[in-house]
This record gives sequence, structure tokens and C-alpha cells, in this order.
Amino acid sequence: MFNLIKKKPTLLRVTTVPQSLWKLLEGQLAFMTQYYNVHAVSSAGEKLEIVKEREGVSTHSIEMYRGISIVRDFKSIWKLYRYIKKIKPDIIHSHTPKAGLIAMVSAKMAKVPVRLHTVAGMPLESTKGIKRQILISVEKLCYHFAHKIYPNSLGLKEFIIKNKLAPTSKLRVVASGSSNGIDLDYFDIHDCVIEQSKSIRDQYFHEDDFIFGFIGRLVKDKGVNELVKAFLSLELPNAKLMLLGKYEDHLDPLLPEVREEIEKNKNILFVGYQKDVRPYLVAMDVFVFPSHREGLPNVLLQAAAMGKPIVASNCNGNTDIIIHKQNGILVNVNDQKALEEQMLNLFNSKELRDRYSVSVRKNIEKRYKREVVWESLREEYSSHLKKL
Repeated sequence: MFNLIKKKPTLLRVTTVPQSLWKLLEGQLAFMTQYYNVHAVSSAGEKLEIVKEREGVSTHSIEMYRGISIVRDFKSIWKLYRYIKKIKPDIIHSHTPKAGLIAMVSAKMAKVPVRLHTVAGMPLESTKGIKRQILISVEKLCYHFAHKIYPNSLGLKEFIIKNKLAPTSKLRVVASGSSNGIDLDYFDIHDCVIEQSKSIRDQYFHEDDFIFGFIGRLVKDKGVNELVKAFLSLELPNAKLMLLGKYEDHLDPLLPEVREEIEKNKNILFVGYQKDVRPYLVAMDVFVFPSHREGLPNVLLQAAAMGKPIVASNCNGNTDIIIHKQNGILVNVNDQKALEEQMLNLFNSKELRDRYSVSVRKNIEKRYKREVVWESLREEYSSHLKKL
């Protein structure tokens, strides 16, 4: 008599660029290898090889152009179609807008049994005119070919419903939202992080400086123009603004005068991209995140997990994490005056800062622990396979 070993189903995850696999799905792919033969596809890049080694999955590169190009998109669709026919996945799950389009069309052509797409922010939220109409058409096409759509926040789900991009029956928020949850053991105030934070403050600031901080792409869409202008207008004694991230001048440049202030103003510190943001978060007195659009922002989860008092815009995603005047402050998108007022409120009130610091961490512990998100997604996969 022979022992029959059940073959694992094959799962294919697709993102536009390897950085998304590397950062957005860190740890999740390795978790899924317990239950699936996992393959990952994105455009080429050194991070793709890192994903292969770190997560223990098979990887394959297919160039996907992030802009609008019918010719390039058809080439990507054809290449992914051929790869799908080769590995025969039971489930395909895509992230990011362009990867969603390429993956869902290819998977439909190849008759993949389960086609899933996660929505983690939509560029069309902050665009107008013909470009917005094109982006709407792309989203609708992607959603049409998917069996299930996973907005990574309740706010994003409501946006999709409001704009009639997909039928409600196709929409589901996994767990409480988030594409990957957050590692609460890592994003905690450990002794080593405190020491690194002290070094940062000693290197760049005076002992009595009050630090407003921001982490993210330094672009218009993240509200950096309003943030810098609000900070300068406040003219607070001993206040500093610390910015972490990268410029993306080719996609969404800042105003020239804002860029100049960042580079020349002695009260603004730009430290670039940092792999480990924890000591910088600890060094901040208040985290400010005035983004124009989000899915469910990882950096806001990270700041909240580190117990930072937060001022954020009331865009989709941010409102899932921050409850106004309960665990932080929300202001209207692109409202510089409101941003100034609330930054000043937290500057003046240690009692508020301490209260929000405790409450925002508790919210993350309750709703966004990454193991909860992973297990919820695994159950989602299983439920689809059982229906086949």
C-alpha cells in the first residue's frame, strides 16, 4: 500500500516592479510556501533575486511598463500568458494597477481557475480629464476579468463602489485591511532602536528641538508641498522638519520653491531613503502624513505601531487607521491651513501627544498584526479552491 502525498496547488503572485514583492509582501510569500508552490513575477531588478532567496519561491521577470502604452502592455500580456501556460497556476493574485491589468487579462486568456487582484491605492483618485478616464477604463477591465477584488482598506472599497468600478459582490476586504499587515515584534521600541534614535538626534538636532517627521515619496501626491509650506508658516521655536524618502521628479515633482526650501532651509532635514525607519520614527515628536490618496499606507501603520502621535489627511486608507481625535488627527486633503492648525495643536499639547501615542498602538495590535492578515488570505485562497 502506498502513501499518497497530495500535491500542493500552485500560486502565482504578480506585481509591476520587484520592489513591491520585496517590501509589500515581505514574509508573506514564505508563509504561503507551506501550502502552495509559490511563483512570483515582476519586472526585472535586483530585488527579484532577493525575493527568490529570502522567501524561497520561484521568480520570473516580465517587463511591465508603468505608463500608458498599448503596444508594451500587449507584449507583457503575451509573455505572461506564455509563462502561465507553462506553470499552470491554480490561483493568480496580482497587486499594483499595471500588474493587475496584465495579470488578469493573461490569466483570463489562459483560463486560470482563480483570478484575484488586490487594490492598494488608485492613481485615478488624484487625476482629472482624459487621463482619469483612461485609468478608470483600465481598472474596470482588470476588475472585469478578476473573480474577486481585494481593496486593502474599507475606504478604498467604498471608493470603488461609489465610482461603480466593480460590482459589490466581487469586493472583499481581507481581515481589517492591509496587503501584508505589520510585524509588531519588529516595529516596537527596542533598546537598540532607542540608542540609534539618540544618535540621530545628537547628530542632526539640538536637545530641545521638536521634530515633525514625514516618510514617503517626496512628491506632490504625498502632500509634501502642503507639509513644507505649513511647517514654514508656523515659525515655531526650535521646531524642525525631518523628511525620509526619495524624489520622483520624472513622475510627480514637487513645486520648485518647495524643493529649494528642502535643500537650503536649515530647519528642514532631508535624510533620503532609509532601510530601517524605526530609529527615525522614535526620534520624531509628531508624524505628519498629508497624502492625497492611499490604499492602506504601510508607513502610517509603521508610525502607528511605534506609537507616534499622528496628523494625517482624511484620504482613503488613512481613515481606516486614524480615528479623528481618538487616536490621532485628520485634516482635509490639500488643506494647508488645517494642517498648520493641527500641527500646532500637537506641538502645544503633550497630553494629546501622549494619549494618541498609546491609543494608536493599541489599534494596530488589535487589527493589523501580519499573522492575522496572512491567515485570513490563506483562508480566502482555500475557499476559492474548494469551489472548483
